[in-house]
Amino acid sequence: MANKETGEVFTYESYKPRVKYVMQANEILAAREVGKFIRKEAKKKVHKISETLSKALSYKIKRKLGEIWVGVKDGKGAYYGEMVEKGTSKSAAHPFLLPAIEENRGYIIDLIAKTLHPIDEGTAVSDHFEPGEMTEGEQLLQEVK
Repeated sequence: MANKETGEVFTYESYKPRVKYVMQANEILAAREVGKFIRKEAKKKVHKISETLSKALSYKIKRKLGEIWVGVKDGKGAYYGEMVEKGTSKSAAHPFLLPAIEENRGYIIDLIAKTLHPIDEGTAVSDHFEPGEMTEGEQLLQEVK
């Protein structure tokens, strides 16, 4: 397009697709950080009960469902994670996952907010993106695909 008064030519570049992509990437990054944190806190609680169960704790991000799964990884020899968490008719419950979340709810919310890096009002979108550079969230999104 050209300015009618000066004849100066300028171009317009939309950052909308990149902003949307970066937002999705940052959501995955936030989920990963929360998953790592919850796993770490749960390991602290369950390690006293079972080292095998502690080593079997894992997290997974279910991207299409928008969920974070934290639990006992299949095939790690710790099939009894749910029995420890909830108890059985013969054994008392020793919760480790739910308390790891509940006791750290405020921190988890802060962690999500910090990781999402919202673009501040009043700043140009181009101020937040360097041409050709990928954000940490974009790099993670490439790995998850």
